[in-house]
Amino acid sequence: MKSFTMFFALLGAVFAVYAAEPAEFKVASGSIEVRLTKNSLWNIAGIWYNGKEVCRASGAISGTTLNFNRKGWCGSGHRDSGVSEIIESISFKVDGKEWAPVDGTVKVEKFEMVKRAKLYSAILEYRLCITGNNVIEYNHVELTETVDNATIYHAMHPWVKQFSDFIYKGRKGESENGKFSNEKRSSEFKKRPDYFAAFAPAFQCGWVTVITQPANFGTADAFDMTNRITDRKLYYVPVRGGKIRKNWKTFSIVATALYPAADAAQFPERTAAAEAELRKLSAELEK
Repeated sequence: MKSFTMFFALLGAVFAVYAAEPAEFKVASGSIEVRLTKNSLWNIAGIWYNGKEVCRASGAISGTTLNFNRKGWCGSGHRDSGVSEIIESISFKVDGKEWAPVDGTVKVEKFEMVKRAKLYSAILEYRLCITGNNVIEYNHVELTETVDNATIYHAMHPWVKQFSDFIYKGRKGESENGKFSNEKRSSEFKKRPDYFAAFAPAFQCGWVTVITQPANFGTADAFDMTNRITDRKLYYVPVRGGKIRKNWKTFSIVATALYPAADAAQFPERTAAAEAELRKLSAELEK
């Protein structure tokens, strides 16, 4: 009886802590604000640049997500199969000090979140770092059983439709410059991604997403660039429709920077500078 009493007391304490968390909060860093919500299991739910929403705050779900044997997506707030991501532990730091989330906006030099969660049988260790105009996501996934027909993406960012121009570069020299269509939906996999960038004339800004450390195994290892007209969804996908054996592990770093760009002519030069700075920062944060 004593053990049951202790168990329910501990369970009550866990629920009390969870209930005390705010529904959401924002992290303000440099010229950006990043929103995280309890409903999305503390994954990114919107990015603002100089007060303008540039990465959608609703209608899309960001973060590490997977699907096994067509069970439905699990992770980042997805509940397609009735199974949700289960957070085992989570911690937050603001400027190097432990921090408890509160409603509102917290201004930072550096924000860090470390989360350990279970997605079906997979164990996820996810670290989010926000500093300056940079958002860096560290993803470590380990499988505890063999699964078939697995698809995993380590990041998804639903950028708004105002982004019109793009630049893609692959790790084997592949490159493409182009414009998004506002008339028809498209989706394509761009293999062995190095970086992807886009520019919004209306906001005079660009973003670049760099894979600073690709997943160590993959049946895809690709960016999935899905232009839905309403948004420009960029996924990093290390596994697509593959079989994964028990104890398989994967790790990747997906780093994103936002930066000013006055016009389309300035966009490539500003992208190159932001990319170089982002790689340098990612390497420093890994130490």
